[in-house]
Amino acid sequence: MDTLGGCGGRTHSVDTFVVEINYSVSRMRPHNASAECVRPTLPPNASAQRFHRMRPHNTSPLPIRSGGQGDVPPFCGEIIYMQTYLVYILSIGVYFLSSYFLLGGGGGGGGGKDSSLLTQVVLYWMVFGIFIGLFEVVLFLKKRYIAALPRRAKNFWLRDISLPGIFQANFWSKGWKEYGDFCDSRYLTTQHLVHFIELIHALTAFAYGYILYYYVRFRTLDNPMLGKMMIVIASCHLFFTLVYLCSLYFHLLNNPIQKGTKFWFYLLTNSLWVIMPVLVLVKGLEILRK
Repeated sequence: MDTLGGCGGRTHSVDTFVVEINYSVSRMRPHNASAECVRPTLPPNASAQRFHRMRPHNTSPLPIRSGGQGDVPPFCGEIIYMQTYLVYILSIGVYFLSSYFLLGGGGGGGGGKDSSLLTQVVLYWMVFGIFIGLFEVVLFLKKRYIAALPRRAKNFWLRDISLPGIFQANFWSKGWKEYGDFCDSRYLTTQHLVHFIELIHALTAFAYGYILYYYVRFRTLDNPMLGKMMIVIASCHLFFTLVYLCSLYFHLLNNPIQKGTKFWFYLLTNSLWVIMPVLVLVKGLEILRK
């Protein structure tokens, strides 16, 4: 049957009737709706896009910087970035200031009984020894982390580090890694004699804390017990430093490396652990002779 009867005697073909029905239904749907009802899906970053639309129009996303401890907004709250060499310079400044005030202004507190130059040098070295002792403990505890770091990282001293990152052990561990890269590769292993030498240095250096306490309280080092402590600690440091330097010499013979500026700088810093223990030893003997 090709036609259908309609009201008023009007007749329509089947095709025309279907077209009119489709047209009527399409007017009832939203303009961009499809014939099939499909539940919309949100893109993975839809929540971030909604948050972006909620911000004021004059606000732009914070730039992201890589600071060695992960990607963090550089000026978000109290997060401040500085380069590694500045961190070490500030650390030295903190050491000198703390030593200055701890030891009474560097002159025995004005009324100190023992404010000679040798005494002041020895006392400042003791404070430094405690600071370095903490650094050496980090080496011993994080030796596996240090060994897993990539070798020969570029621009160690020019890396950016966030202010909170300064107080993380991983940051200071990378200082040992730098030393291992350019001077002594034994520090890049998971377990070696050098780790135990550094640990012994740290534990004996912490004994300086009692000597400093005694001086701060009584403003003198004229005590036979203190003299004996200085001799024992200084002899221990001197002996193990010589063991380390001799072992380093034979290690470099068997494992030669490029001896650049960094190598000689890092190597010469070890001379402090020969010169300063000798001065502590002299001071201890001087106390016992009184």
